[in-house]
Amino acid sequence: MHFLKTLLFVASTVVAAPGSPPQAVDVSRRSSILETRNACGVDGVVNGQCGELWDFNDCTGHIVEHIKPDCSQTCNKVDEGKAVSVRAMGDGTYGTACYLYEDDNCTNEISHTSLGITATDKKCASTKDDRKIRSWKCTFKCHT
Repeated sequence: MHFLKTLLFVASTVVAAPGSPPQAVDVSRRSSILETRNACGVDGVVNGQCGELWDFNDCTGHIVEHIKPDCSQTCNKVDEGKAVSVRAMGDGTYGTACYLYEDDNCTNEISHTSLGITATDKKCASTKDDRKIRSWKCTFKCHT
């Protein structure tokens, strides 16, 4: 046991740079970066609503883009062939729905999700018949 403690102590001193104090994380900077990226909060909790665009079917692979949806109906363009599916997540009280379109101005709908409300209630929609997504939008807390 003494050997293990000694080994852990030596490993921790080797990893830490001698003479340099630990770096503090600037939470305000991190928060600012997340806000500029329109990063989503934690789904299922207040202000956690999110729309994610994925590069593979069934909301798998990598997230291509994400937005924090509202009720403004903002249309987001995407490079053709870059995305295949979309996932909607609400804030635990209100739902998010996302829509996929094959044109640049959100008029020719390909597919859409149902309302995703809670953290375990994430909704996904994928393209069908190899149709290409050119634009997308997500709505949150809309009563229409």
